[in-house]
Amino acid sequence: MSGFAVVVARGLTAVPDQVVEPIAEAVRHRGPDGIHVETSENVAMIHARLIATPEAQGERQPFQAGNGTWIVGDLRIDNRAELLTALDLVDRPDTPDIEIVALAHQRWSDRLVDHMIGDFAIVIVEPGGRLRCLRDHLGVKPLYYWCSADWVVIASGMREISAHPAAPRQLDVRMMGEYLSGWVEDAEATALDGARRLPAAHVMTIDDRVEQCRYWAPPLDDRIELADVTEYTAEFRRRFTESVRSRLRAPGPVGCELTGGLDSTSVAAMATRLIGQGEACSTGLLTFSCLFPGSPRADEQTFIDCAVDELDLDWQPVVSDPNRGPWVNADVAHWCDIPLPPDGPDHVALARAAAANGCRVVLTGQGGDNWFDASPVALAALLDERRLGAAWQVARRWSGGPIVSAATTLARYGLLDRKPGWLHRPRTRRAAWVTGQARVAAELDRRRRPAVRDRAYRTVMGQWRHEVLADGYEAMTKEVLDRIAAAGGVEARHPYLDRRLVELAARAPAGVHVTATADRALQRSGLRGLVPDRIVERTTKAAFNEVWHTEIVRQLRPSCDSIRPVDAGWLDPSAVAELLQVTSDRIRAGASGGAVLPLWGIVQVDALMRRFAPGAR
Repeated sequence: MSGFAVVVARGLTAVPDQVVEPIAEAVRHRGPDGIHVETSENVAMIHARLIATPEAQGERQPFQAGNGTWIVGDLRIDNRAELLTALDLVDRPDTPDIEIVALAHQRWSDRLVDHMIGDFAIVIVEPGGRLRCLRDHLGVKPLYYWCSADWVVIASGMREISAHPAAPRQLDVRMMGEYLSGWVEDAEATALDGARRLPAAHVMTIDDRVEQCRYWAPPLDDRIELADVTEYTAEFRRRFTESVRSRLRAPGPVGCELTGGLDSTSVAAMATRLIGQGEACSTGLLTFSCLFPGSPRADEQTFIDCAVDELDLDWQPVVSDPNRGPWVNADVAHWCDIPLPPDGPDHVALARAAAANGCRVVLTGQGGDNWFDASPVALAALLDERRLGAAWQVARRWSGGPIVSAATTLARYGLLDRKPGWLHRPRTRRAAWVTGQARVAAELDRRRRPAVRDRAYRTVMGQWRHEVLADGYEAMTKEVLDRIAAAGGVEARHPYLDRRLVELAARAPAGVHVTATADRALQRSGLRGLVPDRIVERTTKAAFNEVWHTEIVRQLRPSCDSIRPVDAGWLDPSAVAELLQVTSDRIRAGASGGAVLPLWGIVQVDALMRRFAPGAR
């Protein structure tokens, strides 16, 4: 987690100090190891430094290459050995990542992204002023931009863009409608009209025009057929090992979030093993867990204790503060963006605890659910692959065994999920509580149900993963994780969002992921002997609806008709009150579901309107 901003003053010979200084101040929170500013004609480049790798101690950004090109960014290159060999740098093993990128750009131009593995958001300022922006394959590192007739600003966050005196101050009403509905589908728009995010796996060129090009997509329709399950398991273990190893490149100890689930526990277990075997440069592993005593369904203490005891982990709890007061308005004022999720402050506390213990890096299990849990479409995918026997066995397991129940399960989750997208239109009015301009701008009466998009992939599994990747919430999730890390002074790293591991998950047939005996079968088989058996065999998941509901009630005003989206005519207050009541009743009854996403969307939009629409009541 470093940070950067690039400012171009179109039509001027230099960027005025009164523009550069507030942006540099805005990015300072991302650079505990210093801020550096360079100017080149009408371009100002700002870098906020966090030393998160050993090589970064000798790094200087912005960096000027021999051909006059400037490069600045937030990056970590994971296939360094491969690139050092390709670029004839074997005798310079300590070459900083930014210099590797500069040499790779000289060698391969924009196609350098084909040769890089890691997390990166990079801006290249070429002689003559043309800008090239590169974002990593899974969108782990954020990159936002705003272009007008007079200015271009590219940065790690909306906070830096908003620090520009002429930056957008108007909310994007269409996005406000999406937040209020609880279904955010636009993966490029931001809360502010005119500010955008560069999508993952894209290269963007800015000169007289703005042009984007996707350079990579997961091979979602390209199945890999190995000899047997043993080969898939070995390949998973090999790629997972390398993914964790590459993310242990850090000075001092590395922190790890431990939830007690399969994903985070496997990351902690592999990191512990690699450090213990001397295969990582970090000096140790410290684990941290967010605990929510007020929410029994979010309690994973039993599994956390199991992991800590069997893996002999150095562990520290981070207990949620039940007396925390309203914080959302301050959060929006700081980030100039949507507020963190309801449990965001707890994860910020975890990041700060890690930093206080000398960690510059925190590992997470983010991404494991996305890529190794295929259960939402497993039956439809098995039928798609004509594995009828396997589909029947999975249906029997899911239904508990009876033939009639299994047949119903197979029909519901196997056959009906394969119907054409146009049949997915909802029978009831979508997000009826959203009204007025927000409803019209978000086109809530015209859209299909959430996550159903035009067919882009041949297979059921490929289409499902495409829909997940294209989702607006998915785009924002990784950026929110980055903001949490920035608030804590650390860099977040996610081994399950490694391109190599994702490509294996994407190419493995459905029958490898879901079998007659287990969901997440490939991941479970690959982790046996590494992760405690109790966690490998775990089939339950913690539910955080209680945590979200508690925070929603805490943040909302006593009456739903006193919030700004109601004043603007964007919400029906009686419908919102009913939504909150139904959700509260379900959670008190111990039921799943509830409308926590749209309710939190109401909190988000209310806070955004208080920051960017000061004239509203």
